[in-house]
Amino acid sequence: VRLVIEEEYDVLLPTPEAHETLGKQMCGELAAVLSIGEERVSILGFERGSVVVNINLLASENPSMEVSADMLAQELARLAADPYSRLRDYPSLANIHSAATLPPFPPTGAIFQPASQPEVELSSKPGQTHLESESPAVTGPPLDAA
Repeated sequence: VRLVIEEEYDVLLPTPEAHETLGKQMCGELAAVLSIGEERVSILGFERGSVVVNINLLASENPSMEVSADMLAQELARLAADPYSRLRDYPSLANIHSAATLPPFPPTGAIFQPASQPEVELSSKPGQTHLESESPAVTGPPLDAA
């Protein structure tokens, strides 16, 4: 999922410590909003363009008992589109402008990932990188383009 927060990047994230602090806070608050464990939320990073947050919502270890990652992504997009949704009750989520559901991001380089998350295989074939896999590509204009 790609979240867009209506905040100035350099104001919200002036230091590397701010990245980690916001990542931890968002992980906990997203888990609370979606009624899932924090281990199912992985904050992969922040980009300029207001503030763009790339996250993965992970599958449950017990999929028959919990909502799928796809359904969680759809719910998050629905909540982001509603200016009166419960997202607005959480400090790190209050200014989310939009949420786009995308194919999962490669999990490497997560700035905040709870310790209980398992390692994820990036490719479907031994020796193949995630860029060479058959996953659909995410394309579009640069995020910081006006």
